[in-house]
Amino acid sequence: MSNKKALGYYGENLALKYYQKLHYKLIVKNYYSRCGELDLVLEKNKQITVVEVKTRSTNKFLWAEESINNQKIEKIRRTYEILAQQRKLPQFFELEALIIQITGTKATLRRYQL
Repeated sequence: MSNKKALGYYGENLALKYYQKLHYKLIVKNYYSRCGELDLVLEKNKQITVVEVKTRSTNKFLWAEESINNQKIEKIRRTYEILAQQRKLPQFFELEALIIQITGTKATLRRYQL
């Protein structure tokens, strides 16, 4: 497994623990369709939240927030539509980005509603 992939899995697991501490329930992790991928799909108080997790150990190339553009958001929306049909989930969902910056052994989390 590549270092980038391992960092991504680490970040997604850290994100899941973070949201579970906030009393979110996991519906699905790493859902793939022909349209794209959903990192985390969670539920709290009958509200669905889709979380795009971006984990970085450096800002050498670009900030993680810059990688979530309109095209990425549209892929997430279409992928969620497929999942919602399959699992009979509500059509409406909230979209969040959780940016995880790893520095040594410390992780800093930044949460954004999109």
